[in-house]
Amino acid sequence: MNETIPNLLKKYRLNCGYSQQMVANTLNIDRSTYTYYETGKSMPSMNTILILKNLFKIPYDELISCFDSSALLAVKKLNDPTIEDKHEEPDLSNCRKKIMLDKTSIYELPKEEQQLILYYRRLNQKDKEKLMGELHNHIKDNY
Repeated sequence: MNETIPNLLKKYRLNCGYSQQMVANTLNIDRSTYTYYETGKSMPSMNTILILKNLFKIPYDELISCFDSSALLAVKKLNDPTIEDKHEEPDLSNCRKKIMLDKTSIYELPKEEQQLILYYRRLNQKDKEKLMGELHNHIKDNY
């Protein structure tokens, strides 16, 4: 059975150890707006869903399965052309195990550092490189 976007968001947010407020801060929205995403009262835009996918490290397979099971099968076939259409749910246990392994390191960080990671994950690659350069220079000059 395919998972819904609200369930997926809540599952991965909790798995990462983030509060709704931390995620809302990262998205620059009210906490109540994010709560509506998790309860299904409103649906985030596709752009917001993709941002959340990156923040929570949600595998594409799981995200796509929320929309269309045939799209999920197409993605699997791209990775392995020998897959036949048997109308079966793919085994995503390896994706879930990877997320659980990631949880340990992030979950143990103080909330302030977790928020920093969320903000960092929101950046595009160019901005990540720029930020890292600025941080490097700041540390080099001040410590």
